[in-house]
Amino acid sequence: MSAGRRARDPLDRYDTDPRDTARFLDRLVPHLGTVPIEVVLEPAAGAGNMLPPLRAAFPHARLLARDVEPRGEGICRADFLDPRARGGPDGGGRFDPDPDLIFTNPPFRLAEQFLTRAMEVVAEGGFVVLLLRAAFLESRKRSNLLERYPPTDVWFCTTRPRFTGPNAAGGTDSAMYAWFLWEKGTRQTYFRGYVL
Repeated sequence: MSAGRRARDPLDRYDTDPRDTARFLDRLVPHLGTVPIEVVLEPAAGAGNMLPPLRAAFPHARLLARDVEPRGEGICRADFLDPRARGGPDGGGRFDPDPDLIFTNPPFRLAEQFLTRAMEVVAEGGFVVLLLRAAFLESRKRSNLLERYPPTDVWFCTTRPRFTGPNAAGGTDSAMYAWFLWEKGTRQTYFRGYVL
């Protein structure tokens, strides 16, 4: 998801530092309150960097990890955007039950597709959390998508996340990032903004 001048990774693999994920989850979990989170899906798990903080934040949840090209243990090979590859360990079938939380740092070039797919797959009343460039809000091209799926909350990062992965060089870039939260079945005309 990096926006710098580095050579682009063809799969846009920029794994989020687990400390950045844990820092955000410390704010998200109390925000969700008593809503039961029984199934968590990380559909672009990459090397698995987000998995330990997710396990710590939701210790009683079933954690599903998927990626089109997994680079970590326990991550199933599955293309989240392929409607035939919804769930099972072989990448096929349906999620049973549907995830209560979908949490990921998607490839930015596919962020719109990830949001649309996540809102289709997540359980009614469930949550979708995406780490994206804050510029996701300012594109005229995405205005219809954001009108269809307005976020409920956005946490703007005061420090840029650190990325690892094939071309990330363990750093960040010059873009501002934010954690976006959607709740399926909730529609409002504004989002609550926070500084993280």
